[in-house]
Amino acid sequence: QVRAWHLRTQCTHLCGDLDYSRLRDVLRGVERLIAQPQGFRRYGVRTQDLSLAIAMHIDTSSREGAMWAAALATAFCGLLRGCEFGLQDGETFDPTRLLTRADCKFHTSSADGTLYMVLTIRPAKKGPAQQKSVPLLIAAGGSLLDPVRLMQRYFELHPVSAEAASSTPLFSRRGQAITVREIRGLVQELMRRLGLDPRQELMLTDDEMPS
Repeated sequence: QVRAWHLRTQCTHLCGDLDYSRLRDVLRGVERLIAQPQGFRRYGVRTQDLSLAIAMHIDTSSREGAMWAAALATAFCGLLRGCEFGLQDGETFDPTRLLTRADCKFHTSSADGTLYMVLTIRPAKKGPAQQKSVPLLIAAGGSLLDPVRLMQRYFELHPVSAEAASSTPLFSRRGQAITVREIRGLVQELMRRLGLDPRQELMLTDDEMPS
């Protein structure tokens, strides 16, 4: 990607006409001769960890606690990027781009009676795709995480009129949409409480990765 960007913007190849396969060989040789810092282990958050964190450290009987439980479970199961359900630094809430209460609907399957939650999301990717809306379906009944039930609980504790739904952030606290910074702060704190390395939080809630 870097080489393609450089060629497109500078109209020249990065490193001139150097054979990139040889450059890789040189880097391998350097790594053998010079001690390198131990690589940072990458891993994905486990369903069990999030389920335990919600059960032990989030008060789902309160409106704010119910909101956070619904937000984290929905983002995890729906593979949402942080900026798809929270505001980035310096950003103001835009109901045409970010999730609103009107973007969340509940439906029951006529075939088997399964309850579904349908989120109408706008992908965070730049370009024409950002203007499109995509329905995201999440079924109720998860054994460890059930974002549908958690969302229903949140809606019960924080009702919004039909008229205000289209202009109200789906996830809000103190009347304001939650931010990516707040999401990261909570995730880091929950990870600390579970004895996990909070540095891994950046890999779990990065704006360019699923949260």
